[in-house]
Amino acid sequence: MPQLVDFLVNPKGRISRKSYFLDFFLIYLVSVLGVHFLHESAGHPVTAALKSLVGLFWLWPILAISIRRFHDIGRSGWWAVGGYGVMIISSLYLAYQSHENLGAAASGLEQVQTQEQAAGELLQRFDMMLALGVMWMVLLIFAGLVFGFPGQKGENPYGPDPLNADIGDVADF
Repeated sequence: MPQLVDFLVNPKGRISRKSYFLDFFLIYLVSVLGVHFLHESAGHPVTAALKSLVGLFWLWPILAISIRRFHDIGRSGWWAVGGYGVMIISSLYLAYQSHENLGAAASGLEQVQTQEQAAGELLQRFDMMLALGVMWMVLLIFAGLVFGFPGQKGENPYGPDPLNADIGDVADF
């Protein structure tokens, strides 16, 4: 159990692609999808709270393991912090803009005579949301490519090669 906790929360060192995808990403995906489907099938407020708690629980492990993945390819962990920071800020801004646009469109429907004019007002705000959405997708593609790169062979400034047979795999629980 201490190895699992260290694997999930320690941002120091390196992690191989195999450990990232098999030992972390599959566990993450199963837990998040399981809670999501539980919430969708039950629709109970308790499952909504559980879904939020699971999401909050995974914030630090996602960042810590992403930092170790960047370390494996010889990059600073600040790349992960910056990438996730931009994704979170742009997501919050998109949510805010969506809320504002829906409110403006609803109030605009009362003032505007035609449906075409209301659609035009909504599209005037859509360009910024589209730009942020494209930026978010580019960051996701970048992350997918970076996490797909093989790690540096041998030791680098962030630690020994996780594929070295003498060390063993950190994720072997």
